[in-house]
Amino acid sequence: MKSSRRSGTKRALASALLTPALALVPASPAHAVHLTSVGGGAFGVRATGTLLAIPLNVGPEPTVTLAATGGGPFSDDTALLNLPGALKTGVLSVKTQGQAGTIGTPGFAESSASLANVALLNKFLRAKAVKSHCRADAAGVSGGAELVKTKISGRNVAEVNDPNTRLGPVPGGITVKLNEQIVATSGSTSSITVNAVHITSTVGGGLDVIIGQSRCSATT
Repeated sequence: MKSSRRSGTKRALASALLTPALALVPASPAHAVHLTSVGGGAFGVRATGTLLAIPLNVGPEPTVTLAATGGGPFSDDTALLNLPGALKTGVLSVKTQGQAGTIGTPGFAESSASLANVALLNKFLRAKAVKSHCRADAAGVSGGAELVKTKISGRNVAEVNDPNTRLGPVPGGITVKLNEQIVATSGSTSSITVNAVHITSTVGGGLDVIIGQSRCSATT
């Protein structure tokens, strides 16, 4: 009987020691969600059309694009833009990077755009800084924009936290969107485009101005 009790005690002790050890074994990387491809890019400014009798045909400048397999970071910078009466900026910087196709590695795509000292259309828009950013991964997409010391059509613009903030009314049939976020899902691909400032008008020859665009997408 004594031998039987000792044997049972040993088996119980062995079971207790093995149980937590088994719990610590990590899941196989083969079952981890990963990205089969990514996408992304960014540009500083793009403008077409006419506003206040001033023709615009700019960009996209500067611009970067992310390959489906990822890589980077890839970046581009422009020291300044100076189109008298139409557009003037300080440094414009864009960047994108990402990773896809590795089983067990999460994968991601990130992009950003920033412009300093922006003056558009005889100071219709003035900003100390305009920025946008985005990210896409297996969990979803996200993004945002930042405007620093910004004035549009003579009015001060406070910090913009909410996506798709519409500034209005603006004279001349002009529509201004701040922190514009366009989110889409197609099959297993999720994407987001963030425009820090998007100005449009249907008056005259029409107008489409985007300042600070970032794009990110992920396919699982």
